[in-house]
Amino acid sequence: MNYFSKLIKDSKGNSSKMWKHINCLTNSNTYKHQRIKGLRISDKYISDNASIANEFSAFFIESVQELFNSFKPVKPTSITVRTLQIYFTLKR
Repeated sequence: MNYFSKLIKDSKGNSSKMWKHINCLTNSNTYKHQRIKGLRISDKYISDNASIANEFSAFFIESVQELFNSFKPVKPTSITVRTLQIYFTLKR
């Protein structure tokens, strides 16, 4: 039995152990926590962590807003909410 077959056999039934071996063999964790050194937004280059975080935040918020705006509004006639075995019905 070769080395790789033994790793697979030893990991049988334990997917966490299997992925640990796969990541070790493929060096998958090498780039796992690589820091973003900077971003170019339009013609401006930013490199401080707070600005990078703010730009990512703005991007994802804008993406969700665009997705939200792409849906047609729906007017529900009533909504039933179940909380702690108590039912509430809200009607318009």
